[in-house]
Amino acid sequence: MILIEEADTRQNIYYKYLVDKDSREKTLLKTVEITCETSTRQKVEYSILYDSNMNPIKDAFRFINYNFLDCSPNTKYQAITALRILYSFLELFDLDLRELTDDNINLLKCFLRGYSPRGNLVTVNLNTDRSNSTINTYLAMFRRYTGFLNIENCNLHKISPITTKTFMYGADILVEKNTYVHNERVNESKTVPMYISIDEYKKVLAVIAKDYTIREECIVKLMYEGGLRIGEVLGLTIEDVQSGFYKNQDTKETKKIAFVYTRNRVTDKDYQLAKNLEKPKNRRAYITKTYKQGTGKTSIDISLYDKIMEYVDIFHNPNSYIKNNEDEDEFEVEDSILEYDFFNEILNPEIKEEYKIKKKNDKSLELFKQNLGKYAKTDIVDKKANTDKNGFPILENNSYIFINKVGKPLNIISWNKIIREILEKSGLDVDKNKREHNLNHRFRHGHAMFLVKVLKYTSQQVADRLRQKSSKSAEKYFRPTDDDRATAHDGFSKSLEDALKEL
Repeated sequence: MILIEEADTRQNIYYKYLVDKDSREKTLLKTVEITCETSTRQKVEYSILYDSNMNPIKDAFRFINYNFLDCSPNTKYQAITALRILYSFLELFDLDLRELTDDNINLLKCFLRGYSPRGNLVTVNLNTDRSNSTINTYLAMFRRYTGFLNIENCNLHKISPITTKTFMYGADILVEKNTYVHNERVNESKTVPMYISIDEYKKVLAVIAKDYTIREECIVKLMYEGGLRIGEVLGLTIEDVQSGFYKNQDTKETKKIAFVYTRNRVTDKDYQLAKNLEKPKNRRAYITKTYKQGTGKTSIDISLYDKIMEYVDIFHNPNSYIKNNEDEDEFEVEDSILEYDFFNEILNPEIKEEYKIKKKNDKSLELFKQNLGKYAKTDIVDKKANTDKNGFPILENNSYIFINKVGKPLNIISWNKIIREILEKSGLDVDKNKREHNLNHRFRHGHAMFLVKVLKYTSQQVADRLRQKSSKSAEKYFRPTDDDRATAHDGFSKSLEDALKEL
């Protein structure tokens, strides 16, 4: 029997084993890893896919870099992800894309799903479970790719006419529509990730206060209290977080408020992109009307703004303090144990013994400065808003807000490990062996459920707050738990009981 497994590191590494029927011993037959690298030529970034032998895949290069020039960056990212999966599958089973049979495509769908039915000669057991809807999305990208390559008579493109009955003009009318043979049947109801309740959010904040830093607190609060996606948070720069004064139209009271601007920059990595917004191909795009109108704007509490600015003051300072390490020449300190208390540990001269601190040593200080200037530095896109009344710039240099201990922007892989650990310490359910829910998106859903349950927002108000295109897009964020349903039923029962008493 053939067994296909995915590496526990979840880095798109696949193993093909031969399993002995009697002893169940596994013999490794092949290891497959399709990698993607980026290269910049004449200020244009190109994505290059390599097979397991580090040979560039030329067809994929042409498709990714020339076929998505006018598409959103998310679409290009989806294409890269889809082709990595496709070429992993082809390598594992030594197949030619131009000669896929119906059986091959059915096996491909098992590979996409992450598992295979019992009794198959090939057992697929991966870390990711994908829904039928997601499988169809990948198949659509594969069709687009094979069409780009002019592969004729590809079985992926097989169409089957289906006759359905619909009621029109006062009578039943038979309507014939076409569907792809290999598409999976999709249930109309779309599930969304679980959400973080208020009580769970308190537990998360308590864990962060005890074991983590102000960085983790700011990121989680931006997702839960600001409703931002994790990509939007990791892509935030100092320029994007601003404060000002506004007048309350009801009370006429002037109050300080803060805003977060979500927009994409030329320097953004894929994991830093704001969804549904244009990614500029060059810096000239910053002054265009399309780019400016596409900028998102979300209000946040002024206390969160102050905390973000406090984080920048400490963590972006090359002379910032870190926890004392046994070896003063080393800078190998885990992000999770970098704990700062701005007033007690830094401003208070009488520091407690258990909070021994030291400055970065010369070696780590130089590395931090280099990385901060090379990797974290980014563009100022709104020159006008960044100029005072005398014409002088308010912000001299701009950089990504959330960085790691060596001065580079915090990446999604590192953050995902941190948030998983935080949720586990908080006692919340997380996926163990299978990836079914987006852990970060639970906070955005928690924000939406708070708007609905506590503030009684309408779907249109929720859509506006979450920067959704329509109220229908926002409705999918309403996903009551069993506790929500039980609470609603209790309220119904009580109301019914009171009504019956009156009768």
